[in-house]
Amino acid sequence: MKAVVCFIALFAIAVLARPALDRDIISQVNAGNHGWVAGHNSRFDGLDWEDAKRLCGTVLQSPEQYDGLVRQHKVDVNAIPDSFDAAQECT
Repeated sequence: MKAVVCFIALFAIAVLARPALDRDIISQVNAGNHGWVAGHNSRFDGLDWEDAKRLCGTVLQSPEQYDGLVRQHKVDVNAIPDSFDAAQECT
């Protein structure tokens, strides 16, 4: 039992101690065609995932805590205006 607990602890440490900047993750994100491009951000130089999560305000500890936080909406791209001026539209 102690061996299992130690393995889990070491695995968690190894995962969270990975560098926040990882070419494989950047490539994986960019392969998804999300409408934006991931890339190197010097703000994360030398940080691990735990440090980066704190900077981004992500403090959830388990996947279950994410339930309900992610929402997806279908958008009619043809309904998006070519330009938008909040000063005129939101008065």
